[in-house]
Parts: sequence; C-alpha cells; structure tokens
Amino acid sequence: LTTHYMEEAEQLADEVGLLAGGQRRRTCVGATLVNDPDLLVLDEPTTGIDPAGRRDLRALLADLADGGTAILLTTHDMTEAERLADRVGLLADGCLAAVDSPAALVAEHGGESRIVVDLVPPGDVAAASDVTAPSPAAAADALDGAGHRVELHDAELVVHGVDAAGIGSVVDDLERIGVVYDGLEWRQPDLEDVYLAVTGTAVAGGGEPVAEPTGDDTAAGTAAKTNATDGETEVAR
Repeated sequence: LTTHYMEEAEQLADEVGLLAGGQRRRTCVGATLVNDPDLLVLDEPTTGIDPAGRRDLRALLADLADGGTAILLTTHDMTEAERLADRVGLLADGCLAAVDSPAALVAEHGGESRIVVDLVPPGDVAAASDVTAPSPAAAADALDGAGHRVELHDAELVVHGVDAAGIGSVVDDLERIGVVYDGLEWRQPDLEDVYLAVTGTAVAGGGEPVAEPTGDDTAAGTAAKTNATDGETEVAR
C-alpha cells in the first residue's frame, strides 16, 4: 500500500494541479513517504477522499505506526481520531485541556451510556389513530417517576445511565406509559462526547490546562489534538 501511494505520487507529479481534491491528497501523502520519514505530519489527510480511499489510507497509517513511524495528524473526524490514535489531545483556547488514550479519555470524560427516544408528537399520534399519547413533558415526568434519569430536548427523550442490561426495562416503561416514538437508540459514550465535555468546560473557564506530552508519549504511535475554537483534532501516532 505504501508503494502504491509512492508510485502514484511519482506518476502524477506533473499533473497535481489538475487532480481532484481527494486524488491530490493521496498524491501528497505519497510524496511524503518517498524518503521513508521517521516523523510524518498530516493535516486532514482523508478530507475529500472516497470511503475506499479513507480505508486504505487508515490502513497505511496503522502499518506505518506499527513500523515505528511517529505520526502527527489533525482531523475534524472524532471517529477517525478514536480509531487511529494511541493518544489524543484536546485543545481549548490554545491550551491542551486533556490528553490520554481514547479509551481513557472516554472512561474519564465521556459520561454514561444512554437511550435516546425520538418521540412522535401527540397531535400526529391522535391524527393517525385513536391512541392518546402523553405529551413529551408528561412522558419525561412518568419515566422520572419510574426511577430513570431523564432529559427532554424538544421531541427527544434522553434516558441516562442505561447499560445494556437496562434497555429492556426502559422499553417496558415506555410501553406502559403509552409513549409513541419513531426510533430508539442506545448510545455509548465516545470521543465526540469527550470533546464536547472537555472543551466546553475549558472554554467556560472551568478546565485546567494539562502538561504537554513528553517525548516518550509521542515517539511512536498516534496522538490527537482538538482545538475548541475551530473544532479541529490533532492525532499523533
């Protein structure tokens, strides 16, 4: 795969200005690999690349990291950062607000698993059938009374602190209360939740900058940094 990127860069070097954005990025990545660098710095390398190309590039970066190449990567894609990075750093107002492995960041800052319920407006339910559904506020109160921790956001109910074993209990209570919904999703915390929690706290003045990672932290593998001002994440591997 590395050879493919290098050959592509050499073959298309004279026509880079004529290439589409994704192809141009692939060519630039190939050009950086020609000299087999010990440190690779990439800025949004998967932007504009089709899904197959993104998969190939991520596989390439993983192979390079496994071979000892240190990679510093910026990305807006939290899923990409979580998938590729050994260490992730989150920046807020120019300060490094948090840095650790993706799993450790999610465990510390990601919050709880939750169920998100997309409610059908009671008026729509009544127009479509003889069923009378509770209002969103009434549904939230009833779930709260059943022992769940609930937030209501317009027509969306969020039930917090629900692990896999507790999904059935929430569904049973929704049916008992008579809630009519379009969809129900169980969500586990991820790096996007971490980003919102950490950078939101830092921007509000409640966070404390942490120390920059040492050389040992980024000698090999992948690390990521995110800027709360522009939503950018750096991943260093």
